[in-house]
Amino acid sequence: MSGRKKLQGTIERTEWEQCVLCGKIMEVRKDTPVGERKYYVEAAGQLCEKCYAEVYGREHNENIIEL
Repeated sequence: MSGRKKLQGTIERTEWEQCVLCGKIMEVRKDTPVGERKYYVEAAGQLCEKCYAEVYGREHNENIIEL
């Protein structure tokens, strides 16, 4: 496991993205291509839905593609 300890029955925190603003652990694996992610901002990183809505407001939310 490349030197990392993994507790039995828990998800290793380093496998999942965090919101770059609030730090919330997202249900997005770090190896997910950015083109397949919701609320990803180029040159900034992954945002949670709440932070994305607060920063970009309604006008940008209409451009989100539902996967």
